[in-house]
Amino acid sequence: MKELAVIIGRFQPVHNGHIELIKYAQSQAKELLILIGSANVAPNIDNPFDWITRTELIESSLHLNDEEEYQHIFFHPLEDNLYNENDWLIQVQEAVAIHTKDFGISDKDVVLVGHKKDNSSYYLNNFPQWDYQDFGQITVHSSTHIREFMYQHRLSYAGGHVPDFVFNFLSNFELTEEGKRLKEEYEHIDKYKRQFAAYPYPPIFVTTDAVVIYDGHVLLVKRRAHPGKGLWALPGGFLNQDETIIDGIKRELVEETGLRVVADVKCVKIFDAPKRSLRGRTITHAGLVGISWYNAGKFPTVKGSDDAEKAKWFPLSKVKNMSRELFEDHYSIIQSMIDIDQI
Repeated sequence: MKELAVIIGRFQPVHNGHIELIKYAQSQAKELLILIGSANVAPNIDNPFDWITRTELIESSLHLNDEEEYQHIFFHPLEDNLYNENDWLIQVQEAVAIHTKDFGISDKDVVLVGHKKDNSSYYLNNFPQWDYQDFGQITVHSSTHIREFMYQHRLSYAGGHVPDFVFNFLSNFELTEEGKRLKEEYEHIDKYKRQFAAYPYPPIFVTTDAVVIYDGHVLLVKRRAHPGKGLWALPGGFLNQDETIIDGIKRELVEETGLRVVADVKCVKIFDAPKRSLRGRTITHAGLVGISWYNAGKFPTVKGSDDAEKAKWFPLSKVKNMSRELFEDHYSIIQSMIDIDQI
């Protein structure tokens, strides 16, 4: 038996296979560390629940009987970084290092326990410093299917595949405003994708986004419609057939914010993580935009229009803590374009 077992997962939501995996990991080591991924993502149909909620679902599903059992299970969030995988690996390493230091153990006393379901489980091969124990096949419905049952109001199909506590939680969540919003988003994206179902190859879309910085503030818009309705985002949209990337950045900026000052696109970066958008393969070109403004002490006037409900200047210090309020990968884009970690 090892000193520390480690499990990495999203648990969106936790199902009976996860519980079996956790109990197996408990049998392999004295202590268990559960790392909960996508902790910094704004709620969407793939990631409906925050990491605290997922922790509580796991704890309640395990039916821990006493305080001593709780003392041997630890939870830690992992933040996504679509454009810097090393950052994610460092988070895992640091989370484990905290516990190995606290328990006075070495890497040889750690076992990573997992389930290699498909290519998405490649990360389990990235930690050669620890032993790996494969749990084997999980036969219950996947979290993806369970989420779909919830959005389709067919949650009864998940019966027997999730713990009773989780089933009751999901049944109640369906009726909340957030549950209804995500159901609408699911239906919107499903309809959107069906437009291209007959294409011989999946389409690839091109979009633009504007990262406008002025006096330590960044310009954001609040999305008026699905997907991401109600979330903050960079001003942007799909590229027109007859325009350049630069022209697309400038056009969308004016259309969504009404910004009427001279805008200069200083540099453009491509953001192309294959799963950055739930709508399908969407490659965006983000432009760092400088503006000329001579009314010292005041912000240039902006007003949400077109696809934007609102437009607003946000201090960078606030944006640094808005990862769960920003659409798709826009937090990562801002972070990459202006090195937000340095503010």
